[in-house]
Amino acid sequence: FLHQGELKLLEEKDRLIEEYGIAHLSETETAALPKDCIKGVRKNPYGVDVLLDMKKAPSHIGAERTSLEEIILLLAKGGAQ
Repeated sequence: FLHQGELKLLEEKDRLIEEYGIAHLSETETAALPKDCIKGVRKNPYGVDVLLDMKKAPSHIGAERTSLEEIILLLAKGGAQ
């Protein structure tokens, strides 16, 4: 997946879905996360959707599996924190 001339993803679909998850958090919870586990963020009226690297994310964060479409949207339009 290329975005603005930069290679963002070069992995199989199943592997991406396995490695990335999405958590619905408050801005305070998001700020407390380690920066290396955050791959993208999207603010909404109810909080923040955070795309996480599941291997690096703390286990107490209730991240759920997500779709390839959501991964791409958060990487491309959500912006990294």
